[in-house]
Amino acid sequence: MTSLALLLVTGTALSAGAGVCPADAVAPEPGLTTEAALSAHVAHLWGLPPRDVHFEWGPGEGEIPGEAVCLRLLGSGAGGHWVVEVTDGEGTFRRRARFGHTEYRWVAARDLPRDHTLGTDDMLTEREPRWGAPRSSEAPEPGWTTRRVIRAGQPLTAPGVAPALLVESGSAVEVEVRRGAVLLRVTGESRTAGSLGDDVQVRLPTGKLVWGTVRPGPVVEILPQQER
Repeated sequence: MTSLALLLVTGTALSAGAGVCPADAVAPEPGLTTEAALSAHVAHLWGLPPRDVHFEWGPGEGEIPGEAVCLRLLGSGAGGHWVVEVTDGEGTFRRRARFGHTEYRWVAARDLPRDHTLGTDDMLTEREPRWGAPRSSEAPEPGWTTRRVIRAGQPLTAPGVAPALLVESGSAVEVEVRRGAVLLRVTGESRTAGSLGDDVQVRLPTGKLVWGTVRPGPVVEILPQQER
């Protein structure tokens, strides 16, 4: 028997059969198949619904138990690869498996010009199976603007699209300066453009240049540590 599939009839398996799993293992719900329980476990780790997780077993000997008392993932999970340890009432079985997910990505529904404000009819979602954990990315929203020409079917991702600019370079902007419990409001001139949450440079009425963060309004909020 290879190292990819080991059937170990041990005290660990007998303890698991009594309802006790190792601290780093999970106990599937009764009646859930091993494969369904694995998908649910990895989906929980990745923050996805179980339907969006898929996997395939690696080569090995022996039959994988249809239902498990305990499940444990061994390894780092890099690239979606784990050694899966399945324990039922008779023993413990190990085999390599590779996990992936369904990625939902936004693409252009039609050709979009530069500086176009996205609407719901400009955006489509596509499903694409990928191996490994999902990548973190900010989904575009209606109201974002294009920073370049985007052809139909191309992904709507940064830097091609970005939140709409709330502050334009050279425009007048309301500025809030906080010093302890004191809040000062003045009108300044933005020296750089920015979207919600961006840092922009502002010239105050005194001529001093400071940096602040764009808040809803829009308002540029200057904190003491940002005055420089």
